[in-house]
Amino acid sequence: MAEDPLSENNIKAIANEITHYLNQHQFAADTVEGICHWWISKQRIEEEQKRVLAALDYLLQKELISKRQLPDGSLLYSSQAIQQDDEAPTH
Repeated sequence: MAEDPLSENNIKAIANEITHYLNQHQFAADTVEGICHWWISKQRIEEEQKRVLAALDYLLQKELISKRQLPDGSLLYSSQAIQQDDEAPTH
């Protein structure tokens, strides 16, 4: 059974996301819709990106994936098979 979205734990979690956003953007102001879209979503994306990066680092250490830097400086992650195909001789 899923936890009640209005449980005290869920309300405190959202309140923490809002205060975290406000600590980083002290002059922020928005509607409920804007807060849901920009503040809460942004916080969750940032946290998710941290977890994804940690997972990617783990996979890189285990040599299960590879990464390469693109000309614009961004990093591209892929399976080892793609990296091996790039290094394979062409006929």
